[in-house]
Amino acid sequence: IRISSAIPAGAQVFADKAEAEWREVARLDPRNAEAWAFLSAYAEFKGNTEAQITALRNWVSSAPALEAGFYERRMGGKTLDHDTASLNLASALARTGKRDEAAAILGELVADNGQNQEAISMLAEVVDSAAGVAAEKIITSLQQAVISNPANVSLIDMLARQQARLGRFEDAVALYKKHIALTGKENKAASSTLSVGLGELYTEKDRYDESIGAFENALAIRGIGETSPTIGEDREFVVYVFEKLIHTAKLASRPEAVKGFIERARKILGKDDAFPDRQMVMFLQTQGNRKEALALIRSLREKRPADTGLLRFEASLLTDLGQVDGAVELVKKSRVSPPTVAGSLSSGTINVPVPASDEFSDLLFISSIYIRAGRSKNAIEVANQAVSAASGSERRQIGLTALATAQQSGGDFVAAERTLREVLKLSPGNPMALNNLGYFMAERGERLSEAAEMIAQALRVDPTNPNYLDSLGWVRFKLGQLDEAERLLMKAARLDVESAAIREHLGDVLKAKDQGEKARSFWTWALRLSTDASEIQRLKTKLGK
Repeated sequence: IRISSAIPAGAQVFADKAEAEWREVARLDPRNAEAWAFLSAYAEFKGNTEAQITALRNWVSSAPALEAGFYERRMGGKTLDHDTASLNLASALARTGKRDEAAAILGELVADNGQNQEAISMLAEVVDSAAGVAAEKIITSLQQAVISNPANVSLIDMLARQQARLGRFEDAVALYKKHIALTGKENKAASSTLSVGLGELYTEKDRYDESIGAFENALAIRGIGETSPTIGEDREFVVYVFEKLIHTAKLASRPEAVKGFIERARKILGKDDAFPDRQMVMFLQTQGNRKEALALIRSLREKRPADTGLLRFEASLLTDLGQVDGAVELVKKSRVSPPTVAGSLSSGTINVPVPASDEFSDLLFISSIYIRAGRSKNAIEVANQAVSAASGSERRQIGLTALATAQQSGGDFVAAERTLREVLKLSPGNPMALNNLGYFMAERGERLSEAAEMIAQALRVDPTNPNYLDSLGWVRFKLGQLDEAERLLMKAARLDVESAAIREHLGDVLKAKDQGEKARSFWTWALRLSTDASEIQRLKTKLGK
């Protein structure tokens, strides 16, 4: 019987017999890799994670299989070797929250074989949760792997970030600089990518001049400048680096530098490239120049009438300017076919993914417009329409998450929690539902410990999501854990320079820590970004005090 996700009912009895036979094989030969491999697969299919982990531990410690053909044929080509067993064990451990042990196993795999991309990718997902002895072991493993693979950007980047996380910032900087120089002539792509990593490291320490210098160096390594004849395949890299430069200039509150980087990008990418124009629209919006941003958006839409992203951007600007009904009408009348650009809708620290344009996603977006305008009754009505229009479980979950946000905005906290609990029944680990529910509870000051665990679970899935970091920081603030709240919110603020909610929260934390001037600077920044009338009044009151 080949194990799959859907064994027919009539075949289940044979699957059970097969499992019993493999248990007998394992009893007679406790180091039989094939027996433990099959038993781990049976346990996984049944959802018995503890039994799966036990079988995988036995597989890891088993003798090498003399013949693996039968297993590989039955399991669709999966191998029966030690590395596969270790990867499966690490994955199972990570799912059960035993991330330190998972990281240690993956670190050993990477140290033994720095070309094992699956192990490297999996380690990248769990490495940030490792602490103490486990974290030190990972650094040692990564150092060994880098020595054997000095041009492997993923390994170098992971090692540098791990060093920085454990307080060895200068070691991390030295590592980046060493390998940027080593790979510069032979592998410009690797060297420039490492220079971007160095820039990001400086940004995390608010060392903006050095950060910008590293990003500029990344472009120089590839020979990219305003006089470059053509960028060709480098366009994606150029856009990526200029996004970093613009982002850093915004963090440093240097509006003239932002405009300078946008114009440089235009000269390098060409006047017909959409990237500089989009960046300019976002910049104008965050500077409060919404009418100017709207005029630019409309001129861009004349050139690209099928761009859903531009359409929704115009609708958002109209909403901010008080023209809500006009924004809704624009979305209804301008259905794009075929769909082009997907995105997300958000309200404060809450966000919902929005698929490319169709009836369902347009309804979601219209609901978000009404939330943005403070018209929660309309938002709930349209969100319910989106749920009805949803096809498939995933879209239903997205629709319900949007509905909960609308219910919360209207003050119906009981309904919002009930809706999100329904999402979590459909998908128990849904990170967006976990975050949103945790944040709603924090806003009401209810069950804060439970809220913190929910949001922490969402962060384990997506550790760099600024909305999730903001939510957890807000819960820590409510719990009186001010230092941890500040750390989380500062990280969120570095990742998202356009969020008024994050900056208001950060200002509240700093005020509680008797850092009034710093608090005022973040509240002022939040006020510039705000569009909601109640939010604006709240911030003015705080600044007035």
